[in-house]
Amino acid sequence: MALHHERDDRRADSDASPTERRAADVGDDGWPGSFWVPKRRVASLVELADGTKLGGVLYADVQRIDGTPATIADRLEDPLVRFVPLASGDQLHLLQKTKIVSVELPDDDGQTPTAPHVVELRLVARLAQGRQLAGSLFAAPWPIRVRVSDVLNSSPHQFLRFFQEGRLVLVNRDYVLAITEGSVG
Repeated sequence: MALHHERDDRRADSDASPTERRAADVGDDGWPGSFWVPKRRVASLVELADGTKLGGVLYADVQRIDGTPATIADRLEDPLVRFVPLASGDQLHLLQKTKIVSVELPDDDGQTPTAPHVVELRLVARLAQGRQLAGSLFAAPWPIRVRVSDVLNSSPHQFLRFFQEGRLVLVNRDYVLAITEGSVG
């Protein structure tokens, strides 16, 4: 049985680069029992542990099992996925998740918290390679006071969600050297 990923933009294959076709159409239509698995394409800038920055397209499922929209963070947090594909120009890179420092998305990927009473924590993170990242993390209110250390230590996520002026940066906690409360300046 072949597995296919369908592009959501429905462009003709002649309009897509060879990498987009490979990433979107894994498998062979000629095999009996082949089927399509729809994927959502998300423009991304990925920084790797060696300092390399790759721009391209990451793929997310269209929806979660519960029917809500799936996100790139879901893909990065999936324990069954060790390598994620990034289509960049005419190349398809398979990136080892543990070596991804950060993933920058052009919007919030549907993850800005909308629940009442969430607390915004303005933070500056110093990352490996000397990079500094300012943004906001959002947390549910705690009984007494929200402490940054409680939020960071109790989060089940490997990738912290930093929000910066309408966009999202997913940061691998293993590459965070220090976090300071406040903003840059």
